Amino acid sequence: MQTKLVVITLQSSYGNVKAYPRNEQALVFANIAGTRTLTIETLKQITLLGYSIECINGNSLTLSDLTN
Repeated sequence: MQTKLVVITLQSSYGNVKAYPRNEQALVFANIAGTRTLTIETLKQITLLGYSIECINGNSLTLSDLTN
């Protein structure tokens, strides 16, 4: 059974925070969206489908940074 988990990392680039896919499910959603990164709107839609979002970062950025 496939886990309903989307794993991302957040990176800031020139003041813009971007969510990069880090597991197969996240990559599939990015491919569906036609992008290399996932937008906050895409992440919201993913959660509506019952998926959980896990942010794994080596820095202090969090998923809430995308909404600000």
